[in-house]
Amino acid sequence: MVHPSKSNLSTKGQSWFDLLQPWVKQGLIVGVTMQILQQLAGISGILYYTQIVEQAGAGILLKWFNVSSSSLSILTSALTTLMMLPSIGAAIKCMDRNGRRSLLLYTIPMLIVSLIILVVVNVMNLKAMFGAILSI
Repeated sequence: MVHPSKSNLSTKGQSWFDLLQPWVKQGLIVGVTMQILQQLAGISGILYYTQIVEQAGAGILLKWFNVSSSSLSILTSALTTLMMLPSIGAAIKCMDRNGRRSLLLYTIPMLIVSLIILVVVNVMNLKAMFGAILSI
């Protein structure tokens, strides 16, 4: 890899139309598509709108531990954030070891299976506790 300051490429004469070149267009499409799919994955929805987690059944599960409904949204937000920290660390370690492409290819089937489970739980009328466990 060549450091940008040592390369002989100049930024003079480059324009936004260079993004439409065939060798650049494919990478641009892949990058933009990945960003859109990451937003559709819903992590920001879980972090900022904890009502989604409550509707998925967290309220039913936390009633087992005698947690009041007033503190439910704060608790679900805190638990989600705390679970993200070790997950991000593990993901970074796996990404360094295996590479992004292989991780994406291996996790797509898991994503599809988890989305199918969520659809089945929401379509079928399962018992409240069982549906909440599967959703969460």
